[in-house]
Amino acid sequence: MRIIAILSIAIVMFAFSKINTSMSLQQAINNGAVKVKIKSLGQYQGESTVMEIQNLTKSDLNIIVEPGRKLIADKEEFQNLLVVREQQILVKANSKTCKNVVGFCCESSDAGPKKDLGYKVNAMADSGLVKLAKYINTNYKQLSSTSVQQAIWAVSNNHGSAAISTSSEKEMSLKNLVCNIKGEPIPWYVIKQQIHQTPNGMIHLVNDSLYGKMAYTNGEWCYSKLNIYDTKDNAVLISIGNWLQPGSNTIYNVAIPIKNLGKGKYKLTLENDKQVFTQKEILI
Repeated sequence: MRIIAILSIAIVMFAFSKINTSMSLQQAINNGAVKVKIKSLGQYQGESTVMEIQNLTKSDLNIIVEPGRKLIADKEEFQNLLVVREQQILVKANSKTCKNVVGFCCESSDAGPKKDLGYKVNAMADSGLVKLAKYINTNYKQLSSTSVQQAIWAVSNNHGSAAISTSSEKEMSLKNLVCNIKGEPIPWYVIKQQIHQTPNGMIHLVNDSLYGKMAYTNGEWCYSKLNIYDTKDNAVLISIGNWLQPGSNTIYNVAIPIKNLGKGKYKLTLENDKQVFTQKEILI
């Protein structure tokens, strides 16, 4: 009976030790179980860094790198990165393992990271970015890298949420989440942007065009124009006119260039010389 009891205790202890070999990166750091080194792969989105984890214990560890962890660049002029994909890294006892980690820029005003730039493992980002990162992690394969990046910048750098694509249900939900985190209304339009990276790594965002749907009511066929006015009612963009069909609560598909418009609040108006059919505010 004594032998059976000892064996039972040993089995339970073995099972318990196996259960506890899996832990978050934060738990492993807090427990002094690992050392971590991170280097840039020269990208500001996607598989942007390689993480080396050294296991300081005598047991194999399954380390879970959490979505929402903010990696801090060793040099201030370079972008920090937000981890957006959970990564499970098995590290054998008293050994090292390297794995690429998916992270996106969360400092749009800084330069893109150079290859082999060091990063600090740091800690989790604020609650809004963590919430966003968890959504991205769950739906990553159904989101474009552009929509992911725009969503992160909308929260981390207060960029407009209108730049987030809504070409799929998951991207629409992503935009809704961002607006919820920021406590702002969901924009009725989408702004298409071009993202340019200069040779020195700086990011430049250029507004290209604006898309959306406006409902209008009109009694007869007439010629109309889609115009943009600033806050002082100065016309800053006059579009090419077209014929407006009659109808009640009819949808007008907006597609208008905005390359030359600066940041600010504007009024988009569907009108002709006789009347205004509909108008809405936009924020660029």
